[in-house]
Amino acid sequence: MAAASLSSPRAYRIAACVICWAFGFALVAANPGAASDANAGADLSGTESCVSTAVEAQRPPGDCLMELHAPCMAFPPNSKALATLCFVNTRKNWDARIKERLSTIAKTAAPRIASIANIESRYDLLSNLLQCDRLDELSALYQTADEDRLLQKKRCEAAAAGLAYIRLLVRSETLK
Repeated sequence: MAAASLSSPRAYRIAACVICWAFGFALVAANPGAASDANAGADLSGTESCVSTAVEAQRPPGDCLMELHAPCMAFPPNSKALATLCFVNTRKNWDARIKERLSTIAKTAAPRIASIANIESRYDLLSNLLQCDRLDELSALYQTADEDRLLQKKRCEAAAAGLAYIRLLVRSETLK
């Protein structure tokens, strides 16, 4: 495999990402409170009550994502690196919740039901993430700035994981 040229589009994207992260770290130094928000990701503690309320009101439970992801979307436009970091950590939090929920189902439900939940959750997440890849490729086609593309992709990935968790939550409530 040949080495990438320094003038290749990939080299420019890498340089833009490095600059983006460096700028974000400079903002962290200027505003440490924002950094802790970004490092923690969105607070997902209200997920179950929001989903329960939405289901009772016959509203789509996925609507809860806007409320739950609001802290990551509240960063000012010049803090894209911090917003991106917030979405990265929010995705990690959703992934941990999915794993925890599947573990609970494995302990309390029949093995066949636990296997079905595992398969359904995995493919829910994969199909959601596939849409994030599609959006990223379209953004590249329209030459969206790398910093904006990265933010969009991480926001989409956090939403993808959140939707997969919410579907798992709603489905598993019927097991009780």
